[in-house]
Amino acid sequence: MKQFIKFVIVGSVNTAIDFFIYFSLTRGTDFFEQHLLSANIIAFSIAATNSFFWNKKWTFRDQGKNYHVQYSKFLIVSIGGLILSQGIFVLGVHYLKISDIITKLAAVVIVTFWNFALNKWWTFKKHTL
Repeated sequence: MKQFIKFVIVGSVNTAIDFFIYFSLTRGTDFFEQHLLSANIIAFSIAATNSFFWNKKWTFRDQGKNYHVQYSKFLIVSIGGLILSQGIFVLGVHYLKISDIITKLAAVVIVTFWNFALNKWWTFKKHTL
């Protein structure tokens, strides 16, 4: 439970980063006002990279030096989360005509559980001998 709370804290900070970047892009440039999915990918990618480092060191207290392997796993999980998020985004915004911000919030909740489970049991799994 303690790990999940830390994960949620890190996720909340990174969600704020994600939303700030997304909002800045989509409300600040003509290009991204017309390309919401592209803005979503950029924002998600920056937040996911920041999330890796905080989760590795603080949430899961992982001391392993195999950054490239873990980061690769983390990216796979994050890309899966991004695909899930994009699917929710398309469904909510384009088909159900829900606000992009409300849809993004719903996606965050769903993707949080996906990311925590896979990162805990695969990316940062403690190996015992």
